[in-house]
Amino acid sequence: MFDRENKICSTCLSDLPYTYTKPIFPVGEKRNGRSKGYFYCVLAPFFYVKSVRSGILALKFYGRKKTCEFFGGYMADAVQNCPFYSDIEVVLPVPASKKRTNLRGYNQSQLLAQETVKIIDKPLLNNVLIRQTDSASQSLAKNKTQRVKNVKNAFKVINNEYIVDKTILLVDDVVTTGATLNECSRVLIENGAKKILCITAARANK
Repeated sequence: MFDRENKICSTCLSDLPYTYTKPIFPVGEKRNGRSKGYFYCVLAPFFYVKSVRSGILALKFYGRKKTCEFFGGYMADAVQNCPFYSDIEVVLPVPASKKRTNLRGYNQSQLLAQETVKIIDKPLLNNVLIRQTDSASQSLAKNKTQRVKNVKNAFKVINNEYIVDKTILLVDDVVTTGATLNECSRVLIENGAKKILCITAARANK
């Protein structure tokens, strides 16, 4: 069990923008009555507002890697308490480009995944899903259409023998439209994965 009180003071704890971990089911556009979503659902413990937004920005742009312990604990807690996530077999982080990883010195999604698996006790696979393009940050996209276009064909699977017929937990920092998670999931499914479940630290407050 994640020890919340040792990570944050009680006043801040009560003011956190909890989502109450209600999973969001496929967010892909429906065409001809069929969903284009490739992941089963996405879960996040927080809305991307207030102190949570500040914490994630500090992690991504100011080297505050210790915040991963806090967020990873809540993410693991959400996963362990959601019945839809009971069949996870392996965990994959959403990969960052080499350029962005080199600039930051780390991939924040990988750090979040590392903290999450410490608690849920599942194998973490860091060298299966890679980013093969250096597209612009999703935060610069003005709408969902641009976000989808920005990540189209950005990801690639190597060593697919590790994911064939597996239920995968895909980890990222924030979900807004789900475009990045959906594109990663598409590539994983097309390379033999059975089902994709997603977890992020926060989701857009919509």
